[in-house]
Amino acid sequence: ADPAIVDLVNRVGLTFPVATPSLAAVVAALDDRQHLRRVAATNARLRARFAERMRDLGLRVYPSQTNFVLLGFADPDRSAASCAEFLRRRGILVRRFASPAYRDCIRVTIGFDNDMRIASRAIAEFIGAPH
Repeated sequence: ADPAIVDLVNRVGLTFPVATPSLAAVVAALDDRQHLRRVAATNARLRARFAERMRDLGLRVYPSQTNFVLLGFADPDRSAASCAEFLRRRGILVRRFASPAYRDCIRVTIGFDNDMRIASRAIAEFIGAPH
């Protein structure tokens, strides 16, 4: 590998060590192309459905090709911070960023189908929309 990548992995590995069996599982999973295609297709389908529902609720949905959706909250009475706290109290964890540029945003990782339905309903409840 590129020496800079090896250096970075070595530095991160000291803080977040990964067990040898876990590394073997990662290598095996990456070799299973059919599994990778299935996971990527499922992620894309769930991400698109969740993003559409969030748009329907009036939230800003930032473009994504990843395993998460970044949602923007424009209403100060229904802020990203208060939504994150609302969701946390219901056992749903989302990510907030310290950067002022993302103060009005939450990051929702794409999970299983049922996870996304639960998150969608909870956000609709927070917004005050029918769910």
